[in-house]
Amino acid sequence: MQEVLQQPQAGINRACRVLNLSKSVYYYQSYQEDRVVKEALQQKAEQYPREGFWKVYRRLRQEGQP
Repeated sequence: MQEVLQQPQAGINRACRVLNLSKSVYYYQSYQEDRVVKEALQQKAEQYPREGFWKVYRRLRQEGQP
């Protein structure tokens, strides 16, 4: 997106059209705080390095964590 916006004739409308992207997606900002979830997933991944994301995620859910 930044490469397209650096073109002299490119505005946000044009860049979004070129990339087939909605302007609402470009301006979207998440209001959810994922830091706690990311830290919990990271901790479980370090405890169980051979398990994939979904196993670690299920393990967290079973333990009642976020």
